[in-house]
Amino acid sequence: MDKILVLGAGRFGARAVRALAGEARQLVLVDYDPAALPLSVNEGIVPVCAEGISYLAGMDYPEFDWIVPALPLHTAFAWLLAKLKNTGIRAAAVPPGLDVPGCCYFENSTVYASLSAQTCPEDCPEPEGFCYLTGAGRTLPLHQELSGLHVEGYITHVLRSCQLAPGVGGFTPLQLERLSAAVSVSRLPGLVVTSCACHAVINAYYFV
Repeated sequence: MDKILVLGAGRFGARAVRALAGEARQLVLVDYDPAALPLSVNEGIVPVCAEGISYLAGMDYPEFDWIVPALPLHTAFAWLLAKLKNTGIRAAAVPPGLDVPGCCYFENSTVYASLSAQTCPEDCPEPEGFCYLTGAGRTLPLHQELSGLHVEGYITHVLRSCQLAPGVGGFTPLQLERLSAAVSVSRLPGLVVTSCACHAVINAYYFV
């Protein structure tokens, strides 16, 4: 990995920086709070004081190998709304009754899904075919299961979060660009899903 963007310098962003600092030539850490950032460039870590979604959406094409979302929101969905703000896209409530594992609806119209009923350890290496915590076998990773999610009247877009280090996931700029292109072409109501092997976050949108 050559260049990594970490959005958010809180607990999870700081963990990502510690885990990935030796894996990349340059690590750009973005947070709106200057007190959360290093005071200067240090060991390849470049601090940027900015709001994360605005920073990412302001780039024509981010020149990063990986983007690590460590913000308290659904980063890919928030980016999509910001990137396509002039097209009439709007956030919507996720339809009720989604048939997804561990489904949990929140008041902010976000749904979380999970294959685990327990709190996962922060150093989970996301093994294939079984749960790291319990050892229970699993047939399909959640991102693959959710790619088959069909909700009447909605198109489902699944963005896979890939593990970059134990407990640290990310996606590429190309994945974001493909998401934006697919949503722009269809202009139909849809669900945006970001999912790793075990956990997912889901939001909905429509066009006016």
